[in-house]
Amino acid sequence: MRRRAFVLASLAAACTGTTSAPAQAGKLKRVGWIGAGAGSKDEPDAALGEEFVGRLRELGWVDGKTVELLKRRPGGDPARVEVMLRELVAQKVDVIFAPFGPHASAARKVAGSIPIVFAITSDPVRSGLTGSLARPDRNATGPSTMF
Repeated sequence: MRRRAFVLASLAAACTGTTSAPAQAGKLKRVGWIGAGAGSKDEPDAALGEEFVGRLRELGWVDGKTVELLKRRPGGDPARVEVMLRELVAQKVDVIFAPFGPHASAARKVAGSIPIVFAITSDPVRSGLTGSLARPDRNATGPSTMF
C-alpha cells in the first residue's frame, strides 16, 4: 500500500507540476483523464481514480476550485480511446493522465507536446512512451513494473 501511495503522490505532483498547493488566482490547470471503463465502482481503475483524486486534494488541488479534471471513459471500446483523447487535446488540457499503458500509448499519438502521465505499464520503452528508462526523452512519465 505504501508503494501505491508513493506512486499516486508522484503522479499527482507530475500532473499538477508541483508538490504544494496551487495559487488561488488565475486560470485553472486542466487535467485530461482517460479512464478504462464506463465509470462504475467495479471498474479496474475505480480505486486508482479515488486515490488519485484524494491525493490531489491533499496537495490542495480540488476539482472545480483549483484544478479542472476532464474525465473521459471509453467504456471498453478501444476505438473510442483515440477519439476521446483528441477531444481532450482540443480542449487544451495542460496534462493528460492516462493510467494504463495502452491509453498512454494512444495519447502519445495525439498529444503533441502535452505531458502524459501514466500509472501502470510494464515496459515504457517497448511501448514507445520513452526511448530509455535511464534518460527519458519524450513527454510521458510514470512508473514501470520492469526490474
